[in-house]
Amino acid sequence: MNYVISTQSLAKFANVAIKKLGLKPLEIRAIIDAYSKLDTVQVGVELVKKAVGIRFEYGIGFYDALIVAAAEEGGCVVLYSEDLSAGQFFRGVRVVDTFG
Repeated sequence: MNYVISTQSLAKFANVAIKKLGLKPLEIRAIIDAYSKLDTVQVGVELVKKAVGIRFEYGIGFYDALIVAAAEEGGCVVLYSEDLSAGQFFRGVRVVDTFG
């Protein structure tokens, strides 16, 4: 099984690591380095435009739609998320609860 991460997810992790986890910069960078070994989907103009369509197609929040767009772009069939409803399908991508 291949795993994919988006630059948006890396940024979200960094923000949480700083604000809620209180990690030091070197710790955060080390974790990001570990995750960056995965295939990484870059958030760019085309991905943002795709997310706009997903947002209106499914009625979900824009940033959730951007995560779905990245999963689709990365060829994922499963998206691990605590924010989206487990069992939902978005363009062939099934949501699985991260903690479920």
